[in-house]
Amino acid sequence: MTVTKVEVCLTHQTTTHDIEKERKFSKNAEPKSTDLSSQVASLARKLDQSQPVKNILSGLILLENLGIHFVLKAFFVDMAWTPKLGSTVTVSSLMRTFLLDKSHKALLHTLLIGVEEFGVLKFNNHSAETLSWTVTRLPPPSSNIQKTIKLIQTQLLAFPECSTEAEFLNYTGSNLYSVLRGEVSGLEILFPPESSPHYKFGANNLYTNSMLMEHSKTIYIIEGILQTLRAVDPSQEIVKILEIGAGTGGTTVPLLSAISADPALSSRFEIHYNFSDISNFFVTKAKARLETLFPKVHFQYSILDIEVPQPIVAGTGFDIIVAADVFHATQYMDDTLRHTRALVKPGGILILGEIFKSSLFLELSFGMTEGWWRYGDDFRQMDGPLLSEAGWDGVLRKFGFGHVFTVGHGNYGVVFAKGV
Repeated sequence: MTVTKVEVCLTHQTTTHDIEKERKFSKNAEPKSTDLSSQVASLARKLDQSQPVKNILSGLILLENLGIHFVLKAFFVDMAWTPKLGSTVTVSSLMRTFLLDKSHKALLHTLLIGVEEFGVLKFNNHSAETLSWTVTRLPPPSSNIQKTIKLIQTQLLAFPECSTEAEFLNYTGSNLYSVLRGEVSGLEILFPPESSPHYKFGANNLYTNSMLMEHSKTIYIIEGILQTLRAVDPSQEIVKILEIGAGTGGTTVPLLSAISADPALSSRFEIHYNFSDISNFFVTKAKARLETLFPKVHFQYSILDIEVPQPIVAGTGFDIIVAADVFHATQYMDDTLRHTRALVKPGGILILGEIFKSSLFLELSFGMTEGWWRYGDDFRQMDGPLLSEAGWDGVLRKFGFGHVFTVGHGNYGVVFAKGV
């Protein structure tokens, strides 16, 4: 379990009168970040000792090992690359030799780093204009790579908590070479149609059934929102929640189920829930089922791109904004956070389910899509779109949030921040 907390005071131009007019949180009942962080951290300590979390962390190690062997398979089995000791390798030379799709240049660079960490390559001068590696060890024989993949797949069976991730990686990793060649797109692999036999291995299944996501993100998102709702001033009649990038409802349904199951909350005030996504497809599907599942919740539905200003929604002043695995996928983090800050009322809570460090599990799935690499701000590095816990702390402070803390397991977790 990792908990990072930073208390922050930021200046802003909103007057005290404006704040009190906009919100109904009393000074005593306002959800203080220190209280919220201690409550969520207490839950994390309990989960740290649970067998499911221990098994998940062990399973993640195996998944990373499986990932590197799928990379080795793509290079040295499917691609039949036979590098010579002492030879120099660049991304461009591999693309030319093996006719790889130029759109995957960033992904290929990351995969070569994986081969470097395995010990086959050594990175050359970091200051060189063209990044290059030297072959320092011959790769394992093809038969050994295949046998190791099967061995790790068998070992993962001992960790059913990671079964969804294992099935997902087996499916995406097996298609890595086809994606690199441009024979199929990463999006086609991640999101096969429901009629496809591969649908059960795709991203929709991951979002719905992943115990990793549940134990490292969803549980903490729910706990944070429940604790925030319990601290709302008794005079407040309506609590407004906005979910950004709600997608398939993988966070929506368990969150609203938890709120509905707490009679002390469901009877105190009306919940106005704005289900938003950039895709009309997901919003339309949500309309068809959410109101049946949660008849007491007042729903709104928005086609929302958080990277552009939202003048219509901005005036509502949300008490809580939640987004799971969304913000790292935006192109410009400064625009994203600036627009988000305009949506949350002063004292409101922002809750982000995020990933703090990349892995081969991610690069062999979402990293196969062009969208993973489309970020263009200065807050992210060349190796991917993810921000560390310290990175989130810094960027949130810069754009009008304070009282930042994170909680989670491994490289996965939740960022909490308060609009100031």
